[in-house]
This record gives sequence, structure tokens and C-alpha cells, in this order.
Amino acid sequence: MKKKLIHFILTTTLTVTSAFGFGSIGTYAAEEQQQELIEKNLTNYNVLDGSKLVGNEPSPKEKLNQEQISSKYNLQDVKNLPEGSNVIKFDKLEDLQKFLEMVNRDAQIEDIQEQPVTRGYGTRQVRYQRFGFGKIGLWADIKWNSSKTITSCDAWTTLTGITFAVDWQENGKATKCEKVSRNSTMIKGQGQASWVLFFEGAGKLYTQTVNMHYKYTVK
Repeated sequence: MKKKLIHFILTTTLTVTSAFGFGSIGTYAAEEQQQELIEKNLTNYNVLDGSKLVGNEPSPKEKLNQEQISSKYNLQDVKNLPEGSNVIKFDKLEDLQKFLEMVNRDAQIEDIQEQPVTRGYGTRQVRYQRFGFGKIGLWADIKWNSSKTITSCDAWTTLTGITFAVDWQENGKATKCEKVSRNSTMIKGQGQASWVLFFEGAGKLYTQTVNMHYKYTVK
């Protein structure tokens, strides 16, 4: 069964104002007040500590600043995020970069070939691809006749595992079965995952398109 997660409504920019009039107040006090403002703005959301999640991930080979990270991964300002929404908060830019590199790396693996033995006149197949802290499943119901000619094939995707703060939207037109031969079909899946990421006082939306496929042959 296809699983639909909460879809984020994007209408007006949500950012944390950082225009303080500190005057003679020291830098430490300014940073302290800014942190208090960040925490105050997060009290209305369900927050996951992203820095703890990526603790075992390798450090980036090239550390980027906030502007470079936003540009490389096309991070967008989050707009009008409803109270109670799930967000992932990163204490360090390095941890945010770890997370983005991990998700981007997982999305590059498209071919998930594995050919099991087939029996009877139909099968339900699934292949899983790690994605972030969860996994995407590409499913297919395949049927064939006594001559091993495939007569029907239906494909769909699911997102399981740690799905906190992830919005998965399947592309129904691109998730399909494509005939390869009389007894062979290519199962394809596509969708877009979105996260709300909070760092340095601002909410950002990160989206990543995922493509998956595998070939199934009736033998």
C-alpha cells in the first residue's frame, strides 16, 4: 500500500530574525541570545537531533560554509511551516554537510538487480534501497501465463525505517513496468523526498529525486 506522509505547505518565509541591537554587549552574549531565540522558535515543532544521527558518518573531505552548502544542495527557505511539523536540527554545519552527502550518495544507486527463482504464474517482488536513515522499497506485482509470457505488472514505492521529517512523494507516471521482452520486464520507481533542516537559526527545505530500477525475468 502506498504510504503518503505529511506534505509541507510552502507559502511565506520562515526564518529566525538575527537583527539584534546589542550595542556594547559582547559577542558571547549575542551568540547566547541568538541560541535562545533559535530554541524558542523550535519549541512548537518536533525536533530530531541530526548531529547525533550522523555521528558515525565520515567527515566531509572539503568543508563548506553555509552559503556553499545551500548552493550545492539547492536548499530553499521553508515557508509557513505548520506547528507540530517534524524538523531535523543540526548543531554544526559539518554535521549538516554529512547528512546531505549521505542522502545524495544513496540517491545515486539506481540499479538494484537481484534475480530470484520464480514459480507458479505470479509473484510479488520488492527491492530495497537505503536512503538516509530509512529505505525505499520498489514493489511489483507480476503475472504471467503458462508460456511464461508476462501478462500484467503493477509497480509502486514505499518508504520505511526512520522516516522522521521525511516527506516522500511518488511520481506515479515514472513508477511503472516497462516490457523488455516476452518474459522480461523492467520495474522502475521514482519519487522525491523532502526534509526540513534547521541550522544556524534558519529553516531550510532540502529535496532529492530518487530513481530505482531492477529487471525481472520469468524463467
